[in-house]
Amino acid sequence: MLRCEIEVLPTDGEMSATDLYDAASSAGSLRGLSCCGWRTEPLFFGIEKLILVARLDCISVDAVLCALRGVKGVQSARLLCSAQGVDAFATCSRLFSVALERIHELHLPCLGRVAAAHLVRHGWAVVDDWMDAEAVAEVERLAAASACGWAEGGSDGVEWRGPEPRPPRTHPAT
Repeated sequence: MLRCEIEVLPTDGEMSATDLYDAASSAGSLRGLSCCGWRTEPLFFGIEKLILVARLDCISVDAVLCALRGVKGVQSARLLCSAQGVDAFATCSRLFSVALERIHELHLPCLGRVAAAHLVRHGWAVVDDWMDAEAVAEVERLAAASACGWAEGGSDGVEWRGPEPRPPRTHPAT
C-alpha cells in the first residue's frame, strides 16, 4: 500500500476547494484508489491548489495521475510525495481499540487515564510535560541548526520542503 499526496490544480479560480476535491475524488472509482482527505495550499493571487491525500493499493501512481488529469475542473495533477507502508489510521485504531472501562489496565506513563480516555473518545489529547525542558531545548536547537543549514544549501539528512509558492524574487522566471 502506498500513501500519496497529490497536487491538483484547478482550471480556474472560481472553483472551490470542496468542488475540486469532489471532482478529483470522482477518480476514486478507479479500483485501488482510496481518497483519504485533502488540504489546500495557496497557488497565486488568491487561488488555492488542492493537496489530495490518497492510498493506492495495486494501482500505479501514473494511472491515478492520468485519471485525475482527465477529470473536469482539474488543470493538472502531480505527485508531491509517497510513502510505502501500512495505513497509520488502521495501526492507531488497533492500538487504541480498548474499551473505556479498561483504560486503567493500559501502561501509559506519559498519557494518563483521563487523557487516554479523551483520546479514545475524541481522537486527540493534550500531553503536557512528557519531555523534560533540556530535551525540548536540544530538539529545538537541532531543528533550528538543520533548517539554517538547509537554507544555506547544506544537508544533514533531514528532508526539508520549501514553502510554495515561491516569492517572486526567487522564482526562476523573473
